[in-house]
Amino acid sequence: MKTSHLLCICIDLTALRNQLSIRPGEDAISPQDARLLLVQSWLNKVPGAHDVFSLWDSITQRQNAVLALLVSLLSSLLTLTSSHYTYQALGQPIIKTILTPTYTRRLNSYLGGSHAELILVTLKLFNAMSSFAGGREKKSVLEAFGWELKSLPKLLNMRRKSASDTSDTLAKPDIRTLYLLFILSFVGSDSPAQIKATFIEQHREPFLSIFKGLIQDSYVVARRVLEICWAGLWSDPKVKRTLKINLFNEITISHLSKLYDRNVAEDGDPDHVPADLVHHFLLALCTHPGTGICFKDRGWYPRESDGEDEPGRGKIHNRILANVLKTLKVNEDLRQQELALKILSACPELVAGYWSGAALTLEPRLSSKWIANISFFGSVLSQPVPAWSFHLPGTALYQPTPPPLSIIIESILPSVNTKVHFTRGLQSASGLVQHCTALALAKCLAKYEEVIKAFLEVEAALEENETEGQWCRRRRDIEREARRRVPDFQVIVAFSQQKFEEAPATAKTTIGAPPPGPTPNPTRTALLSESAHRLLWMYQRCLPMVVAEARFDVGKLLQDEGEGVVTFLDDCVQRCLKTPYRYVEVMDSLAGSTAPQNQPTNDTNEHLPSPLLMTVLEQLEIKVAKKTLSPSDVLAIASFVRKLVFRLSSKQQDLGFLLAATDRFDVMLQTEKLFLDYPVITSAIRREVDLLRAAFSPHYASFQEVSEEAKAFLSVIEEMSISTAKAACKASAYELVDWFRLVEGQFGSSEIARVVAVLTKLHPPALSMVPEYVFPRTGSLWKGLDVVSLYPEAALGDEPNVEDVKRAVYLVGHRLADRVAEQTRGLFFLLASILKRASNTLPSDDFMALKEAVFNRFNIVKSYLISTSLSDAEREGLHHLMREILDPKDTRDRELVATSSLHWLGVLMSSTINDSTQLSLASPWINYVQRQGLFSLLDTLSSNTLSTETVRTLLEPLLFAIKTITTSESDHGQALIQRLPSFLVLYSKTPSSTLEELIAIAIQSSLPAYYDGCPSREFEELDLIDVVRVAESRWSLHLDAWPTDLPVQSILSQDLWTTSTVAIISGLLYSGHLSLDNFVRWLSTDHCTARAPEHFILIMHAFLDITSSQGKKLPENDIWINQFSRILDIVLDNEAPQSVRLRGGACLSLMTLSTPSKMEEFLAILVRTVRKLSVSKIYLELLLVGKSLQTRLPKLAEELITVLVNHGIQWAIRYFAEQDDPSLNVTLVHLTLLVHVASGIKPHLVETVLGVAVQNKLSHPLALEFVAALLLRVQLKPVVVNRHLQGILQHNNFFRYSGNVTHDSTSIRDAVVQLLYTLFDLHPANTCQVTHIEPLVKIYRGTLSKADGLILSIFRLFENERKVSISSLLCKWSSTPNLLSSSSLEAIQGLDAILILRTCLAFPSWRTFNELRTEQASLHEMQLYDPIFLILLFGQMLAENPPESAFTWVAIFRTNIVSLFIRALSSKHGMIRDIALCQLGGLWQHLENADLQERPHVLHVLTLLKDALPVPSNGPPRRLPSHTTLLLAHSLRGIFYPSNFMYPITARFLLQRPELDTSDVPLLYNMLYSSSDEWKKERGWIIRFLSDGMMSSDDWKVLKGRHTWDLLASLFQSSQDDRALRAGILDATTSLLLKSGLLSWIEIQLMTSKGSNGVEWVKVLDNIMTIVDPGKLEASTNGEWRAVICRCLHILLEDPKSSNTSHVFPLAAQAALRLSLLPGPQVAGLRLLIQRLVDCLKDLEASLTVRPTSIFSHPFRLDPRPAKFHCSIGLHDTPNNVPLQVWGESVQGLWRILMSLEDASDLWGIVTSRMLVWRTITRMTEGITEWTRVQVVCNMVGK
Repeated sequence: MKTSHLLCICIDLTALRNQLSIRPGEDAISPQDARLLLVQSWLNKVPGAHDVFSLWDSITQRQNAVLALLVSLLSSLLTLTSSHYTYQALGQPIIKTILTPTYTRRLNSYLGGSHAELILVTLKLFNAMSSFAGGREKKSVLEAFGWELKSLPKLLNMRRKSASDTSDTLAKPDIRTLYLLFILSFVGSDSPAQIKATFIEQHREPFLSIFKGLIQDSYVVARRVLEICWAGLWSDPKVKRTLKINLFNEITISHLSKLYDRNVAEDGDPDHVPADLVHHFLLALCTHPGTGICFKDRGWYPRESDGEDEPGRGKIHNRILANVLKTLKVNEDLRQQELALKILSACPELVAGYWSGAALTLEPRLSSKWIANISFFGSVLSQPVPAWSFHLPGTALYQPTPPPLSIIIESILPSVNTKVHFTRGLQSASGLVQHCTALALAKCLAKYEEVIKAFLEVEAALEENETEGQWCRRRRDIEREARRRVPDFQVIVAFSQQKFEEAPATAKTTIGAPPPGPTPNPTRTALLSESAHRLLWMYQRCLPMVVAEARFDVGKLLQDEGEGVVTFLDDCVQRCLKTPYRYVEVMDSLAGSTAPQNQPTNDTNEHLPSPLLMTVLEQLEIKVAKKTLSPSDVLAIASFVRKLVFRLSSKQQDLGFLLAATDRFDVMLQTEKLFLDYPVITSAIRREVDLLRAAFSPHYASFQEVSEEAKAFLSVIEEMSISTAKAACKASAYELVDWFRLVEGQFGSSEIARVVAVLTKLHPPALSMVPEYVFPRTGSLWKGLDVVSLYPEAALGDEPNVEDVKRAVYLVGHRLADRVAEQTRGLFFLLASILKRASNTLPSDDFMALKEAVFNRFNIVKSYLISTSLSDAEREGLHHLMREILDPKDTRDRELVATSSLHWLGVLMSSTINDSTQLSLASPWINYVQRQGLFSLLDTLSSNTLSTETVRTLLEPLLFAIKTITTSESDHGQALIQRLPSFLVLYSKTPSSTLEELIAIAIQSSLPAYYDGCPSREFEELDLIDVVRVAESRWSLHLDAWPTDLPVQSILSQDLWTTSTVAIISGLLYSGHLSLDNFVRWLSTDHCTARAPEHFILIMHAFLDITSSQGKKLPENDIWINQFSRILDIVLDNEAPQSVRLRGGACLSLMTLSTPSKMEEFLAILVRTVRKLSVSKIYLELLLVGKSLQTRLPKLAEELITVLVNHGIQWAIRYFAEQDDPSLNVTLVHLTLLVHVASGIKPHLVETVLGVAVQNKLSHPLALEFVAALLLRVQLKPVVVNRHLQGILQHNNFFRYSGNVTHDSTSIRDAVVQLLYTLFDLHPANTCQVTHIEPLVKIYRGTLSKADGLILSIFRLFENERKVSISSLLCKWSSTPNLLSSSSLEAIQGLDAILILRTCLAFPSWRTFNELRTEQASLHEMQLYDPIFLILLFGQMLAENPPESAFTWVAIFRTNIVSLFIRALSSKHGMIRDIALCQLGGLWQHLENADLQERPHVLHVLTLLKDALPVPSNGPPRRLPSHTTLLLAHSLRGIFYPSNFMYPITARFLLQRPELDTSDVPLLYNMLYSSSDEWKKERGWIIRFLSDGMMSSDDWKVLKGRHTWDLLASLFQSSQDDRALRAGILDATTSLLLKSGLLSWIEIQLMTSKGSNGVEWVKVLDNIMTIVDPGKLEASTNGEWRAVICRCLHILLEDPKSSNTSHVFPLAAQAALRLSLLPGPQVAGLRLLIQRLVDCLKDLEASLTVRPTSIFSHPFRLDPRPAKFHCSIGLHDTPNNVPLQVWGESVQGLWRILMSLEDASDLWGIVTSRMLVWRTITRMTEGITEWTRVQVVCNMVGK
């Protein structure tokens, strides 16, 4: 480049450019690329490539070729150096030089020239500059580019003209493509929102110009344009939507719509279809309300006018889409049709106005275009009714006024000559035109019906009447308008009566086959016929007035097969109505002749059917005799009467009356009285009579086989071919059924099976008619028809009701009444099946009523229940019914059969019971005998009056029944205890497992529930309320006296042990009846050695638990080593149940602690055992043993803990490499607890497990907590720490796990960051590197959350270690997750203004510079910004790149960050105030020359602030009162949010005063007693303002000086109905009450204004007890202040409106505990308060439907954080705790309160029994619950 010869320069530049150029399609550039190394070597020698610029300066403007080479070279240099972060510093000087005015003017001039190559490379350079270093200089490039050049539009027309060049346009772009990409670079997803907004606002036209020629661009270019528009603009929420909508208006959409014409694949790729590309883009842009250019409208309601609508704009929300719809070619392109449909679906408001502008041709004609138009017409109108728009926004309440009629009707039946077009279409000669028209009309009617239905729902909800309701009137308007727009009904009738190419019927040669001749089109006929009938039905349903106004013959449309029956019944009804008493008397007479002699006639008459039945029989008899009915009518009526009478039988328990009616029916239809000329009909009529008799009497014999001719005809039918026409097959099927009905004689099962086979082929639904004509006795239903498989639910249907089940039961009962022994068993099984299915479908009350009817009111069943002469089959069926339907555990079921069970109890206790037959009949009833009866029977068996065989037969079922009934009742314990001697006597005579189980239940019932702290079977089977009920019942019995002569030793030494044996021995141990010395002697026997492991562990645990609870030591004995080893073997046995192994682990701990002399030996055994364990196994039990021993023996257990932890690490290495097993999480938790107390951990194991955890378990919080705990206990080498730190930061999912701040991922993020913090803190000199800090900037959110506090601490650690500022990295911080900003200015502009405002209002007073971690933050504060970080970021911005334009200044102030700095001047910490004041001073300095319209206003606020500050001194500035800084913060925010209602108020207040009075409460009186139109809003604001400003004693002094509390108190008392106001005052009261004794006032308020604010008041009272000096108050009030609080709490709990078991109760329980712990004598009302709390506790139990074991799968841990004050921010928040946790902690609190009461004996058992339950749930071996259990055990043993 140093040569002056032009040719040589060109050659050298060409060679260098070619060497550095990046080829099209080249992959990512490697860091070791030769080109990069060459550039690095060159630029290191010649920084900034100043030789290139020198050459550029020496070349004249006319030497375009050389200039093109130079510009191209610079483009390559920037592209190469931008590829990797480490090389970007080399390119930075180059781009800075290019961006100077000298060179940017040159580049802009090149674009205006005519040299194409120079233009091309210039655009390449601009693209390289825009994308350099991720867009670092994009803003400067935007400002430097010559957007004002007049030659720019022509660049978009400069395409590559070579038609042979088929290369990728993006890989080898032409001038248009480069310019297009350059424009798009400013709106891409990697561009900051500020740059996008600036570009769109200032350079809108260049951006819009790219769409004009898009139709001619290649597919890849069009895709790139649309992708960037979507990802960069529409997916960026920080860009204002109004800016984006202004870009994508109708003109832009029209340019895009042209791509629909390119509907074939391009570039040789079948997926490259431009039409599909633009289609999906427009679908995303136009069809999702609230997204893109699609606004959420109000459905059928017009847009609400805001007074600023433009003339002619119309009252719609989506004006752009309305215009777009008019341009879509819906009848030519399916894509455009889909787009139009989805737009109309998303914006229902556009449907009404669409028709006039769309100009669809709907005049009926047989053309594809018309078919497409009418189809689209129907699709639009068939869209759902926007019923959501009928509701008021955001509520479930309906709008008071309906939508306009024009919009509704246009969305149903548009006014585009609809009636004319529909009429002509239905009258068209073309069937296709008719069908399409009918479909469209049907869709309109369906839409009309949906609208009417929706309107009726609204009318019902609003309770409107027909005359005054607006919705009702609008519905009538719609009906009237719809009648005008639909075709006349005569048109529909004429359409339905067309013949549709039907052929005349002739004789058939095959079943259903058509005759020879013209073949009709069955499909066409079916379609048109269905359409016609559908329209007829819809007209009748939707438009009955239209049908009523028309004149036509209904008979031509429908034919009723039952016309004769209907006419006959109509005549009968008329006769019955005229003379009903006559028929009633006839019916009574007939019923009286059939009633039993011992049954009154009135009882029979109560269940008689309607007298209409007698009318039917009379008229049938008369008309048959007079021959006034045709034979077919008689047959139809006879069939109807048969079905009616049989149906009535399912409602009658006694069939006497129906049998008499059947006899009369038989007499009137005797053969000689019928039609002798019609023998087939006469036979069919008699068949109906025979079928009815057979239904009532299975023995009725009228069996006559069919003739051979009929069987032969059946064979012919089977051989005939089946037609393919469905209609013909259906007709043939029903013809065959008629023939089957009329054939003389009865078919056998084989013939019926053949008929069924033919019907199945023809028309399966016809099968349902076959059973109606089959005699039941023949068995043909089961053999021939196979009813069971075809109709499995035939007895009851799909969803039976009570009446259906009763009908089925009555029918079965009629068969039982026949007492046919061989059928009875099956009938009972059938009855059981029916009732069983009913139990699954009916409500419990209905099913109970049904059972009561069957077993108590059904006489036939009652007779079977007490019958003593049943056969074996009958007995089996009856007992099966009892077992299936009656539950012995259900008290109601036992009461249901109490009479029968009492009868059989008498039989069992009689002397004749020795009969085996009676035993078999009576023994099943033992399960249903009442409890006292069972015990009486037990006494009888014990009296030796019965034979041994009888006793042996009855004993086991009797004991089982006693066990069943006693365990199902809550008070069973006392009953069993009283019978314990009888049980023991029987047990000595006849050992029985059931008897042993009863003895165990009796003993355990006399002990408190869960005394051993281990969950029993009840925990698995019962809900919490049932568990508590059992516990309370057993507590009431634990002091009852036991029998003294219990055979303890014989039970202990018996050979066969069961679970009951273990329960008996454990109970004897805990009750003190089995002495510990005897038990120790038994431990040394062989009998003990032979016990099963689980049995041995359970009783050993009981023994050791008692010994430990009493504080005793085990006696010196040699057996303990062997027993310890045996227990250890059981613990390590994986085949043993986990509950047994856990108790075994507890035994190991207790034995070690209770045997001082053997303690070291036991520990040595444990250490040896752990060392021998396989590294693939770990035992939770051993970890629990280690934790228990370490707590009590920290020195002795040290080696054991070390061995356990090292083994656990080896296990964790394998576990972390496998799939997650949630069941091992508990093990990992306990292993982590041991790590915290372990020493001697092997570093190489920690290194390995750390690597595996980082690689596989980065999303597993427990695993990360485990390795973090390990890192604190070992010393790893710096290189190892660095390696693992890089492994975390470079993990593929690092940003997903640590950058996600959703509620579900918080624990993962906290765990990851905690591990990072631990690693950084190990070796700061090595870990604090820039490459390690950079990823943390991306995941830092700048909040007060735990993770962000740790990250900020890491930043400080980096600065302290490296002695450099981290500001260069933090300037890239962005509030958007996983993104970086180009500068600190952009970072601040991206802050959430609302979140900063919340931080300002709830400023964290505890925040200091000394401690950057944020463990003190509450859940609410964790969501706020960290003020320290924002202060530092703002200072960095002022130092590096302060705002320059007015837009930027406004954006900064609108973030509210300056208001936060003003608020920080009220911080309690001087350094924060000092730094905040420094930032305000820097801001003032920059504002003096700022181009900002609001500058005077801002400076005025800052001047007032400056004047309020004291004279500067060497120390930090004096703290300003919070209300002063809050006022200035609100005032400053109002300047940039002038629409806020507070802006004029604060501005007027500040302008009226030359200076602020910091000792005054600003705006207090003016707003508290405002008289403006917005007085309610202003009063709420000032109350909230007072609450936000109470942060210290100084703030209280300001309020006290203005008597603020007096004002609020009077306002609260006078605003009973203003809930919002009272809630706001309570916010302020929370702080004020801490400084003022206002308890009496609170009590008065609670007594006079009940029903609200319960949670708030309890929190206030709790705060008072927390903050006050109790000694002073006690001395000044003589204890009255505590009594007032007690009464207030009682009032809150008594108020049914404010008292809530899930909200107020837990807070009140906490407050009551605090009250009871205050010094002084017992409060008088505390006893009543505790009683009320206990009642609330029981209410809470009733609402808990969860089982205890379903909540906690591992020991439950309470929240270790101490309770804080209730702040005003969360004052109204209700506790969001697990209900079971609320219950348990409340129980624990109440127990502590009872400990302080003088007399609480009646409550002691209630609460203590629940304490034992809570101890069992939490499984905590320490703390107050365990202490309570131990004391209970001591009391039991001492009893």
